[in-house]
Amino acid sequence: MTSEHPAAEPLAAGRHRVCRGIVGTLAADEVRHRLETMPGWVSDGAGLSKVFRSESFDMSIDFVVAVAELCVEANHHPDLHVRDKRLVTVVFRTRRYGSVTAVDFDLARRVDALFHRMNAI
Repeated sequence: MTSEHPAAEPLAAGRHRVCRGIVGTLAADEVRHRLETMPGWVSDGAGLSKVFRSESFDMSIDFVVAVAELCVEANHHPDLHVRDKRLVTVVFRTRRYGSVTAVDFDLARRVDALFHRMNAI
């Protein structure tokens, strides 16, 4: 287990540190510590999740597409769920380990920023 907090790494070549076996899972204490600075995100130990509320179904779908594009570029793919037209749940987990890594946290922060940009007035 590692608790290092690597800087966001470049998404070049579509292979991040997890795929190369360089980054391992984070200890439960480290996950809890990181979540303290990420409002709305929760962890069940196997992943990170957050529910985002959009103004309309169209905005929900636009957000899902934007998240998918971001994650395809990173070659790290979340579970995305739309329910009740306006609620989008994003779930990150590193399937290779069945747990949470720094890559999951990095992308969760990027998704937060993306949502705020898309919903700025």
